[in-house]
Amino acid sequence: MLGTTPRAAAAQADSATGIPGSIILTQLPLAPTDAYAKVEPCDNRTTPPAGSRIVVIDPTAPSVEPEILTSGFAAAHRPNLAFDAKRFLFVGRRKPSDRNGVWEMNLDGTGLREIPTAPLIVHQALYLSTIYSMNADAPVHQIAFLAEPSAGEPPAMFTCRLDGSHRRRITFAPGCVSDPLLLSDGRLLLSTPAVRNAPDSRGRQQLITTWMTIHVDGTGLFPFASKTPMPARRSMPCETPGGTVVHVASFLSSHSSGHALVAFSRTGRLHTRQEIAVNPSGRFHSPSALRDGRLLVSHRTTEQSSQLSTYGLYSLDTKPKTGVSRIFDDPKWHEIDAVVVHPRPAPDGRSSVVQWDADSTEPPPPGHLYGLDLYLSDTAEGKSIPRGAIRQLRVIQSQPESTHPEPKTEIVLGELPVEPDGSFYVEVPSQKPLRLETLDETGSVLQSMKSWIWVMPNERRGCVGCHEDRELTPPNRHVLALRKAPVKLDDKKPPAKATPK
Repeated sequence: MLGTTPRAAAAQADSATGIPGSIILTQLPLAPTDAYAKVEPCDNRTTPPAGSRIVVIDPTAPSVEPEILTSGFAAAHRPNLAFDAKRFLFVGRRKPSDRNGVWEMNLDGTGLREIPTAPLIVHQALYLSTIYSMNADAPVHQIAFLAEPSAGEPPAMFTCRLDGSHRRRITFAPGCVSDPLLLSDGRLLLSTPAVRNAPDSRGRQQLITTWMTIHVDGTGLFPFASKTPMPARRSMPCETPGGTVVHVASFLSSHSSGHALVAFSRTGRLHTRQEIAVNPSGRFHSPSALRDGRLLVSHRTTEQSSQLSTYGLYSLDTKPKTGVSRIFDDPKWHEIDAVVVHPRPAPDGRSSVVQWDADSTEPPPPGHLYGLDLYLSDTAEGKSIPRGAIRQLRVIQSQPESTHPEPKTEIVLGELPVEPDGSFYVEVPSQKPLRLETLDETGSVLQSMKSWIWVMPNERRGCVGCHEDRELTPPNRHVLALRKAPVKLDDKKPPAKATPK
């Protein structure tokens, strides 16, 4: 038990590490035949390997054996600490043949219980703040979890109450989402690969990941950070007490993975990208923030013959940049997913307009999309469109069988007139992946969305323009489209296939 071991006495900062308190983390075993496994030990969307475990270490006594909290599990990983630092969620399975589920345990090793998520295959879980809807008596606490809706489907985000009831799916991108993080303002940050970049030298479309945020009821999908200077995968974010979001970057043009840590401001997020640590001969994994501004980060270095060492736990000071300082590293294990055990403020709760019975056989209520001025754009293509050229807006939906980030099967739900001031207002099906295209008088595409959006039941979602600067202030006028009822797409007409992009 945590209370009976030396690491429980680590209440004061150690002079070497400066880290007060205990650290909870995941240990992943090495492959028996490969002490320097070149593959990454645990991707965000992979199942925990057999023998993985959650342990607690004392940073003031690195020679003391870690305390194992999940000794009764065949595999366990990704601890998520509760706001009061007395409990944690994790993903695990009791027996090797079991489905990966969500479990909760007290930090002293007591109170183990499973939160029902069957038949979903879960990859990650985290605590959320409260949510309140008009048909509820009081705000309720929730968790979120990343799971496959069915075997082989791309992972999506779900929420439920702490007893597993009121389960709802809240993301509907055609490809997978990953790397969820609850921000201090109560939004969920997610990585999605649904953005198409310019073709490479061979004419192939290159896919990059981008950060999006949503509210915990699935509404308000919104871009969170600017694009990378080259195609990259962005993963494993954390937020510092000062409001900086840090993530691991893996550039697709490089054979290495996770060689850089990139930061941007939560408030000025679109124009504040900064590489805070780059190590071409090593790899970073699962950073977390310390209260003094430093980072806890797992790190591995290149050894002889281009082999990699195991991940160990280090601290990183980015101001000034002093490199990594080792805290704990057992050469028989990878140490990842580390977080210091201390309480943190819970983000403010949220009220929600989303009201529907997720278990109902009836289709959910529709949502609404509106745009204030489609001529407002932050791209050269958009700025070149003269006033009056945009005549119609096309609404396209990805088909359910499309599981790749760039779906091959799309249908046109309909087209609607765009008002002379560039505004539109349309009713659309909820919980479906959608994208929009603007058309001229001949039906030719002027601009096309490069990512997928959705609306939740009863949600009314708006945008300022078309590929506009996401930090623009909307024009202060009552646009023409919002003076009328929303346009309803013609559901009597059979949907047509979308024009190939």
